[in-house]
Amino acid sequence: MKYFIIGYPLINPNSPIIWNNFFFKKGLSDKMEELEIYPKKFASFKKAILKKNFKAIVVTMPFKKKIMKICNEFHLSSKLTNSCNLIIKNEKKIIGYNTDIIGFEKSLIKKKYSISTFEHCIIYGFGGVGSAIAKYISKKFKKKIYIISSKKYKDQKYIKFNNIKFENLNNVLVINCTPIGSILSKKNESPFSSKFINQFHNSLIYDVNYKISKKNELKKFCLNSSNQYMNGLSMNKIQAKEAINFALINEK
Repeated sequence: MKYFIIGYPLINPNSPIIWNNFFFKKGLSDKMEELEIYPKKFASFKKAILKKNFKAIVVTMPFKKKIMKICNEFHLSSKLTNSCNLIIKNEKKIIGYNTDIIGFEKSLIKKKYSISTFEHCIIYGFGGVGSAIAKYISKKFKKKIYIISSKKYKDQKYIKFNNIKFENLNNVLVINCTPIGSILSKKNESPFSSKFINQFHNSLIYDVNYKISKKNELKKFCLNSSNQYMNGLSMNKIQAKEAINFALINEK
């Protein structure tokens, strides 16, 4: 069976390492391959992949919404977020999943945090990961979420965009869902300034990126304040293991 990871750009992603280590330990000959797809060529890839005998495809930026068009069914994780980071071929059906949100929540639980206990939630970026996390939190926890984005969106029931003033807030979950500050971005400095971070107290600053640029000083800004810091490494490892579990379940 064929396993792939798709995205653009793909710079040493972790998923193939995790999946291929799993295959090796289980004595399987399967292997996950990297397919870097230029966004303008996604339409031709979509036609080609339907003809391939693949088992699972891990989906990264910027295709987490576009890939949904080839799915026949959606797991609850994908329905809640309107986004996919994993598709699995089960006989003639293609099923979409979102293990990002599973990895995100479980990584918080691992560090003794609960989404329900935060008084406020602020998300920077409303792309594949940002919109998935926002929709998941709003639907599961009925919490109001404030989005910082360069694009203009209409407010939703629990999701509010831009024109937001933050000042001296306590117990806030602040999430960076942009690639800013990672090695994947040309903007490799901190996604937030120290001035922005100092508006919050006793809060958690969560960066979903796991390959952090050396120029990114976000962790230092948090340590110099009353806030805690997490990056996305644990989230990435957990979501990959969840994705493997979904693939194995569908083999049975």
